[in-house]
Order: sequence, then structure tokens, then C-alpha cells
Amino acid sequence: GDIIGQDVFSIEKTDYIKDVLLKVNHSTENLIKSLFPLIRKGVIPRKKQIIEKGSFRRLRTENDSYIDWNLSAKKIYDLIRAISDPYPNAITEINGVKYKVYKSEIIKKNKFLNVIETEPGKVIATMYDKSLIMTTRDDFLRIHLK
Repeated sequence: GDIIGQDVFSIEKTDYIKDVLLKVNHSTENLIKSLFPLIRKGVIPRKKQIIEKGSFRRLRTENDSYIDWNLSAKKIYDLIRAISDPYPNAITEINGVKYKVYKSEIIKKNKFLNVIETEPGKVIATMYDKSLIMTTRDDFLRIHLK
């Protein structure tokens, strides 16, 4: 359909999808409040969508949620943020057991001293809160599991 309103908001580097959805809801509420009187009067300006300039993607599958530990810590962190609650969460397997990952934080390698280099996707520590420190291609990632 036609575009009758748009809004801009920022997405921070630490926002998870739940934060983004709250911003979308707030923006939508503001648009409805400001545009509803124009809609009722039938004088709302309309802008045709140009489908050719739009973007489309295929339907996601569970395979899209699996973490590739050979990627950079930043790329994995962004994946986890993008599909965290209320979405299905990122997935990883540890010792043959499938886990959902809902939260993470990047830990630069220089913060760990005397850590033996190991291949990506290995658990190097279990923390007091049951989160895990995992190796990635370039840094470490602390992950929280469901």
C-alpha cells in the first residue's frame, strides 16, 4: 500500500531486538497520534511505494539461527542480538547438546592472560552464573544459555 507516514529512530550497538521492537512500537504510536486526524478527514498525503526499490528476503529457517564460531565475535554478537527474545534465539551445540543463546558480550582476547589458543567454538570457561566463555575467530564471547 501507499506510505502515509515514516519515522526515524536510532538503533544502538548494544540494542537487542526487544529494544528495537519497543522503539518501533513507540514510533508507531506517535505516528498514529499525529496522522489519525488527517486520515479521518481524508486529507492524508500519500506516497506510492516503488516495489523495485524495496528489498525482500527468503523465509528464515532454524539453520539460519545456528552460530558459526568461525565468524568474528562482532558478527556472532550481532546475530544473537537480532534473534534474541521474543524471537527464537541463536543456537549452538556444545558436546552434542543443542542450546539456545539469548544474550552475549564480546571479551577482547587481551583481557585474558595465559590463555592457550584454541579453535573457534570451544568453551574455555564456565562462569559463576552458568554463562560460558567461548572462542571465536578473533575474540571471546560470553554467552548466556536457555
